[in-house]
Amino acid sequence: MLLELVVWLFIVAGATALAALTYLVVEHWHSLREQVRKALPYLGAGLSVVALLGLWVWQWWQLINLSRSLAPEVRVPVEIEALKIVPQVLGGGILLCGVYLTLRRVWALERQVEVAQEGQVTERFTRAIEQLGSDKLEVRLGGIYALERIAKDSEKDYWTIMEVLTAFIRENAPWPPKEGLPPAEGASGTSLEETSGDTESSESAPKPKPRTDIQAALTVLGRRSRRYGQGEDHPLNLSHTDLRGADLREAHLEGANLFQAHLESANLWQAHLENANLWQAHLENADLLEAHLEEVILGGSKLNNAILEEAKLQNSYLVGVNFENAHLLNANLRNANLKSAQMMEANLKGANLEKANLIGAILHYAKIDNANLKGANLAGAKGLTWEQLEYAYLDENTRLPDYLPPRPAGSSNEKEKSPQSIDSGPPTTESDEIA
Repeated sequence: MLLELVVWLFIVAGATALAALTYLVVEHWHSLREQVRKALPYLGAGLSVVALLGLWVWQWWQLINLSRSLAPEVRVPVEIEALKIVPQVLGGGILLCGVYLTLRRVWALERQVEVAQEGQVTERFTRAIEQLGSDKLEVRLGGIYALERIAKDSEKDYWTIMEVLTAFIRENAPWPPKEGLPPAEGASGTSLEETSGDTESSESAPKPKPRTDIQAALTVLGRRSRRYGQGEDHPLNLSHTDLRGADLREAHLEGANLFQAHLESANLWQAHLENANLWQAHLENADLLEAHLEEVILGGSKLNNAILEEAKLQNSYLVGVNFENAHLLNANLRNANLKSAQMMEANLKGANLEKANLIGAILHYAKIDNANLKGANLAGAKGLTWEQLEYAYLDENTRLPDYLPPRPAGSSNEKEKSPQSIDSGPPTTESDEIA
């Protein structure tokens, strides 16, 4: 009877405590919410202990009830077995408490290590920023490469470092150049367009290229592990920068903002500039061999004498671009918008211009042998002749300028053709090979 009374007292006390706890939680929920969040581990441990005690009480009670119907000589061993549950439960509870306390220590140590690492990263970051402002080139280079290492080690600081490096380039290599800044190596402060009139001086003058620290920052940006849209939420901002003669081979600048940037004579071989903003950029004499320029914005840009052989320019915005004397051999310009583009004497041999918009394009002396013009719109194009179109691939959807006379009899375009390799193109002459 005494044991039953203890059990009932335990049950009543537990129910009363639960009711009181529920009342307090409901009445003071807003003030207790933050405290409950902090005390959640302790609350979980307490509930686990209560559950274990409840399980023990339930098992003990079941055994006591069963023992009542047994003979005295059998009931006593059963009750003894029931009492053995007490140390088992207590031992299990102590073991769980020990495991929990051990985990708490491990968590605390991990947090201390994280805090220490964050402190080290912060210290390294601060020191690298200070190095960027040094007057010594070697110190600035050390700061740039230190920032690259931190960006690899600290995900939290990655984008901040990218912004620091792009800001460093914009401030130290702006266009137009600022007074008081060291000029780019071999730079005269004028663009190729401004010096084109003086041929002798422009050929003898050394080609400008970025300062060593600017080139180092560009290299770090170009070889970073993440890309815009693939781990980066924002594009790199390199607008209004002086990057003449920069080495950006295989650089990853997807989606970059290069608005009005000066990239004359830059090496962009196999560079990735997909979806980049190159509006009104200067790329005269730039090497864009096999560059990725899909869906790029190049409106109003200058690519005079640029090398764009086998470049990928499909779906790009090329309205008003100056391609004079540019080399676009085997370039892919499918669905590109080349409205009013200046393509005088451009080499478009083997280029894919399928469904391209060439309305109003200037094509005087452009070489378009073996070019795919199926579905292209050449309405209003200037300077186009049947001699240029003799070996180009046309179809019934190709729209030609109204001023062209009827197709000459015996023209190779009288029968339908399909684009093939350049080797199957027109017969070459000695003058063509020299060109």
